[in-house]
Amino acid sequence: MIELLGNPEIVEDALEAVGNKTEEWTDRWWWKPLRFLTYVLPFAAVGVYYYWFL
Repeated sequence: MIELLGNPEIVEDALEAVGNKTEEWTDRWWWKPLRFLTYVLPFAAVGVYYYWFL
């Protein structure tokens, strides 16, 4: 295993493959609203909780 990590070509190819797959997933149409809701909804829920219930 350490021999594989010591070989820069293999590491660069693996990182490039991961980057390509990440770009492929983040370009999907349903990922953008899901990501927005995942980032914003918890903060909105905390705000609503403090405003209405406390």
